[in-house]
Amino acid sequence: MLDELAGGLFRLLGGLFKDIFFDVLCFLVGWITLRVLTLGQYPRVGLFDGMRHETSVTSTDESLVSIVGLLVIIAAVAAFAAT
Repeated sequence: MLDELAGGLFRLLGGLFKDIFFDVLCFLVGWITLRVLTLGQYPRVGLFDGMRHETSVTSTDESLVSIVGLLVIIAAVAAFAAT
């Protein structure tokens, strides 16, 4: 019983971490990075359109933007840690 509760709690915390970190923070960093690098051409949707999970944003585009954001965050942490 206690194992099931602990498993459920960790699953909940993991889901919250994914939602907050990957779907929000990484998406924001990736969106800004891609807008700067592509001079405003990609992603074609507005910043908050992707965060609302509207139909105009495919999950592939949203994931790509989040992955770019994650890579930028990793590079920034590595650069900061090297100094």
